[in-house]
Amino acid sequence: MIICFDCSPETKNYLDNLLSEGNYNDYGEIIDVAIRNLAVLHAEIEDQGTIFIDLNDSSIQRALHLLNASSLGSSASSHIKKAPHFSSMDQQGVPNLFGLRPPNFTAPLIVQSPLSHDGETDNPGLPDWIFGQYNRFLPSKVSCRGLANLIAEREGGIPLADAIAQIPKQATNLGDFLRFHDKKHSLSRDQSLSIAFPTSGPGVAKSELRFGNQFIASVDKAGNLSGMLFEFKFINWVNDKRYKIALTGQGWLFSQLMNPFLEGKQEFPNQKFSREEVEFLIKHIRANVQIEIHSYQTILSAIRDGYDTPSRLDNILISNLTGSQKKKYSKSFLSSQRSGAISRMIDLGLIQRVREGKYVRYKITDEDGIHSELLQS
Repeated sequence: MIICFDCSPETKNYLDNLLSEGNYNDYGEIIDVAIRNLAVLHAEIEDQGTIFIDLNDSSIQRALHLLNASSLGSSASSHIKKAPHFSSMDQQGVPNLFGLRPPNFTAPLIVQSPLSHDGETDNPGLPDWIFGQYNRFLPSKVSCRGLANLIAEREGGIPLADAIAQIPKQATNLGDFLRFHDKKHSLSRDQSLSIAFPTSGPGVAKSELRFGNQFIASVDKAGNLSGMLFEFKFINWVNDKRYKIALTGQGWLFSQLMNPFLEGKQEFPNQKFSREEVEFLIKHIRANVQIEIHSYQTILSAIRDGYDTPSRLDNILISNLTGSQKKKYSKSFLSSQRSGAISRMIDLGLIQRVREGKYVRYKITDEDGIHSELLQS
């Protein structure tokens, strides 16, 4: 097939430069490769919404020397972002909203911790546990940090609507960076830092809404807060008007602890939290979130007794429910409750998923005997 086309002198220079490198036999081969590559770019954009090109990569630098990025076309180049180069001292992809306040900064307004969790009964079952979709601590850390910085610039807390409008958008920027980080270091899903964060692309508005509702807060018609920060007693209403929110004392402390990724001090690529953060969370949960510590104790005891796969664990947890509870809740909801608690425990280093082919089992990590302390009544 023969195709004729007009090109500018600039494009002709690009073609001549590529041909002079000796990697192509003629102009036709260059054009054929270029069209195939452009098709891949557009397919990736349609699927993922964003393409990261590491401009620090030598092969990319060489290509950009020969082909100006604008030659990709406006429809493609508008989706291309410069990917930050990962190093322990360079976190260009972390939005300023999630930066750490100076050590001598005075804490802003601190509100009283919520009194209790609705599910804190004498014998809480799987349905009473903290909602399974609140399944990661890193998004909560980021939201606490974002709230701390927003509230620091205001007096009397921040309107919930403002927090939900601002933090998820910056969480999307961070999610894009985390996703690049995961891909660069070939992190598995279990190791991934970007899980639960919104990322740019099709459906980003719904993803940001989900992030806001789950990892900041939502409010029902009666004015009751929900969301992971509230369930873990990191935020509360400023007063009975139920208009503005602020961090509790524990929420403020959590926000100000150094985080390995946010501060660019990771010791290994899949490190989510510092030892200090993990110790803080475990002590806080033991002292203030009894429903969560109960779920940890239940899971750890079950694993010790041999219920160490998702199906076995579900079976034993569901068998402890009453007949009416089993009818009231779907199997998928109950499995989600178990999965959420498991994911939070993995974040804290209490257990790990061991993959054996397509099967998964849970293993107690036994780091420093933490689980033994949790098993104590």
